[in-house]
Formats: sequence, structure tokens, C-alpha cells
Amino acid sequence: MKITRRLAIIAPLLRARLAAVVIGAAACPAAAATPAELIGPDLTPQPVTLHAIHDGAATYFDAQRTMRRIELDELVELVMAPVNGAASGQHTATGLWADARLADGQCYRGAWAGVNDVGELGVEHPRLGRLPIALDRLGLLRLHHAGQRPVMPSTTRASGMDILTLANGDVLQGFVLSATAAGFELEPEAGAGAITVPWERLVSIQCAATSTAAQELPTGVALLLLRDGACVAVVAVEFEAEMLTATLAQSGRRVQLPIAEVDRIAVRGPAGRMVALFDQPMTVERQAQVFGRPWPPRLETREGAEPDGLGSAYGGPVLRVHAPTSLRFELPHGSARLVAMCRLDVPMAEPARRLADPIVIFSQNGRELVRQTLSADHDVQAVNLSVSSGPLVLSIEQGERGPVLDRVLIEWARLLVAP
Repeated sequence: MKITRRLAIIAPLLRARLAAVVIGAAACPAAAATPAELIGPDLTPQPVTLHAIHDGAATYFDAQRTMRRIELDELVELVMAPVNGAASGQHTATGLWADARLADGQCYRGAWAGVNDVGELGVEHPRLGRLPIALDRLGLLRLHHAGQRPVMPSTTRASGMDILTLANGDVLQGFVLSATAAGFELEPEAGAGAITVPWERLVSIQCAATSTAAQELPTGVALLLLRDGACVAVVAVEFEAEMLTATLAQSGRRVQLPIAEVDRIAVRGPAGRMVALFDQPMTVERQAQVFGRPWPPRLETREGAEPDGLGSAYGGPVLRVHAPTSLRFELPHGSARLVAMCRLDVPMAEPARRLADPIVIFSQNGRELVRQTLSADHDVQAVNLSVSSGPLVLSIEQGERGPVLDRVLIEWARLLVAP
């Protein structure tokens, strides 16, 4: 196979200096194609076919089947295209199940694997194997039996205290000293001496030190997000046919899993990181009234379950809002851009659907950033805005035909936050 090399033009979408290699069709057989989207700091997706991720860079084929290379530092995310008819990545769970969030953004989900001889907690993922967690890296751990909904931890905390929630509803605060096969050793806030909380009595622990200050991933490390909610740090990813092989950053172990079970690869670099808008503090400034009854905004996941707080930065819950409503969000320091999808939330058929014409307004510092009207003919609108830290107001206003059917669903509302 003849390979010729030439200089590539600067890609305006990502403002990246790319080295281009023109490769014949035989170099990328259809079976090995991995459709995806590259997302740079402007949060505009570029459709590509991924080839590999290694040495802090991604190689891919563009629309002209030209192989290109881009440094991960110039990207925010690589999003895998959904595979029709493929498994969602949900696994049959039995026994005690664990959900763990680490301070560096990783989320482990799987069977509870206990504590090893060096005091590391363990989660056994069906695809990724055993994932160890050092206590000083743990942000949140929740234990629950298969088929049961995890218990959300208490949000009331004394300054600097770890929080343990027990199966009977009791909440203990203090300082976790260690983890053993018997349970967590805790020094209570009252200072009455260390106690051991058995695992069978524990439903969650929230660690103060790692919950209040996120830890950054090293350069060249990305987050691999699976459709089952798990999220692990990787240093290399290879694609072949319908499978993906990833090298885990913590252990160097290589794991293989179906590409259909991968949602996206998030880069933690100079371009920034994505966080969910609906995870930020929200205040209802004005609430809709329909026929004299309140209609509050409602957060829910796509499956209809309650938001669980794990992995929600990568999609997050959806928000259903009825006009007229105004919501204020407090954007974190470093907020640079906001993207979201706004949809008309009226399941009725014609002609009733044509009575809906809600207006979606995002504003900041007293200035409108965007104003969009949804209708039966234009029932989906994308938002991509430059924002800054501080209050952001989302208003859903009634259209000319009145508020009765002016309902909006907002999904994939995410912020790019600079490091």
C-alpha cells in the first residue's frame, strides 16, 4: 500500500495543527470504523472515524478519509456514536452493589469487592474487573443490594467532617481513620474514641477532604465513560472492529469491551472540563401556575429514575419546565461556554400541538444571551453560548397563543469550565 504525506490545513473548528496522512480505503475497513464526534473548546462537534488514542493524542479519519492526529490537550471530549440495537451497557446485578465517586472525577460501579490487605476498597466491574480505591482518593461511596435504589447521603455536614449514613437512617459525623475488612474506623465528632462501623450497617460515606476539592488527572490521561455510568481514567485506547481496548491509568492493565457500551471519552486538559448545568445550585425565581395550580420545574433522568449524582456531568438529568418560569443557576469559577438542547415537551398530536409556542431565554448580567421560540415546525433548538461565572438566568416565557401548552424539555445542558 502506497502512503503519501502532505501538510494539512489548519482545521478552523478545533484551531489545531494537524499532521495529515492520506491512506487508501484498505487502511480503514468498514468493520473497524468507529464513528464519533470530536468536541473542542467551542463545543461544536466534528464527525470523524476514530482510529486510536495514545501518547496524549488521538488519530482519526476525517470526512475525506484523511488520517489526522490531534493532541488531546486541544480537545474537550470524543463522543461515540450510538449503535442501533446494541446493548446499553447495563449489567445484571446480584448481591451487594457499590457506586463510588473519586475526587479526580472517576466513577466506579459494580459488585462490592470489600477491602484488601493494604486498606484499599474494591469495586468489581463486569467489564473492567476489580477497581481499587485508596481511602484518600474516595469522595463518595454508596452500598446497596441489587435491585434497590441507592440512598442519597445527608447534605448536612459540620465543617470538615466525614459523613456516614447507616441502614437505619442514623447519620454519623467525624473523621474516617482507616478501612478494614470489618468496616470503617471512625473518630466521632464528639471525640469519644474511635469506633468501627461494620459494612453491613453502612449505606454511604461522604469524605470531606475529597468532596470539597477536586483532584486533577495527570497530563495525557482521559476519562472513559461507559453507558452504565462507570467512568475510569485511561492512558491509551485502541479500536478494532466492534471492540475497544483501553489501558487503565492506575494499574496499566489493559481491558477490552464492546464499543457499543462506551458513551464518550472526556479529556481533562487545558481546554477545560465538562460539568452538568443542573448539578449547579439552582433557585426558582418564578414558578408557573396552570389553571391556578403550581407547576414546578422537574428534574428527571431519561429512564425516569431520580438523578443519582454519579457521572451526571456527562449528560445529566433532563429538566421539564412550564411557562412562565424563571430559574437562576450559580455557575462555577472558570465557566466559559454552555451547550444544551431545548425541545418542545408536548406529546399531543396535531392540531393541538400547534398551540404551543414557548420562548426560551438565557440571560446573564442583565443581558439576553439568546432568545429562541419553539413550535410544532421547529420543536428542537440547540444552544451554544459564551458564559462566565456567576448567576445565569433561564426563563421560559409564554408565546402568543398562551401558556397552557408552553412546555419545554431541556437536556444535555453542560458547561465548559476552564482549569
